[in-house]
Amino acid sequence: MIHASNAILNRGVVRVNDGFDPVRTGFDLLGRGATVYFALISAIAFAHVMHRKAYSEYLRSRFFAVIVPYVVVTIALTLALAGRGGLDPAVVAELPERIGRNILLGKAWNTLWYIPVIAILYVLSPLLLRLVNTRALTWLAVLLALLPLVVSRTGTTITPQMIVYFAGVYIVGLAVGRDVDRWVCAIASKWRWFAVAAIASVLTICLLDIADFDTLGHTSLVGSAFYVFRLSSAGLILVALKDHVGKIPVAGARFLKLAATYSFGIYFVHGPLLRPIAKAVGGTIPPDQPAWALVAGAVFTFVLGLALSIAIVALVRKIAGRWSRQLIGS
Repeated sequence: MIHASNAILNRGVVRVNDGFDPVRTGFDLLGRGATVYFALISAIAFAHVMHRKAYSEYLRSRFFAVIVPYVVVTIALTLALAGRGGLDPAVVAELPERIGRNILLGKAWNTLWYIPVIAILYVLSPLLLRLVNTRALTWLAVLLALLPLVVSRTGTTITPQMIVYFAGVYIVGLAVGRDVDRWVCAIASKWRWFAVAAIASVLTICLLDIADFDTLGHTSLVGSAFYVFRLSSAGLILVALKDHVGKIPVAGARFLKLAATYSFGIYFVHGPLLRPIAKAVGGTIPPDQPAWALVAGAVFTFVLGLALSIAIVALVRKIAGRWSRQLIGS
């Protein structure tokens, strides 16, 4: 959703953002910083189940399930983008270097930066889990979990700060994954405090946007507020899932299963799809760009982008068969 709204607001229409923009802030609250959820899921899965594998087996499974399709998609996107203006000899000569750089830094498309980051956390998983499991080192685990409040992520550029930020998120997920039921029960008993934290962080984000004020030194205050918002809302989501997952209607459960099965493939293909969709949808938005039209355009872009992503992944799965997971991650 955040990528759909960004595509509409940045590429589908001509926007002049002067100060607070309720449409952009609203979509930011829906999706900005939601990569925190991805890192939490990976950490919970490792601490709950996957740490029981031998370390070499765990890394091997992550390599074939995550890194191989990422490399394939990176190469395909790099070649496709390089070939748009014709492949002159100079472009061909520097392709190997560009491919290597894109693999290491996730620069083939602006949605792929997360894979090199999570790959580093995969390697560090046993060490970070030991911090969580060792009582004498609890203070260090807590410190790492708090660091993202002052060490802000650097957009989509991989830097040491980015690793520190997501290592903090990962530590939180590992702590929850050690005993998910106990944590969910604890969060449920204090859900009002989590709700207060979520609401307070939302108000902080809105006030900072209205004041057009963000950075304090090297720290993004909006980023810090989003960190609190994502963690507190993640706790509330876990409680809601525990209470309601068995009550999801059959059609909804089927869609969620489909989305889960195709999720990594959707991640790979949705970015390139959203831009042309946003340009087409943006042409239908009235020149005065009313808020309702921007919201409707973003929602339609999201729905169409998701549907086309699922269709493409389904087609690749059908054509490639058992090799589809190595090609597109699903």
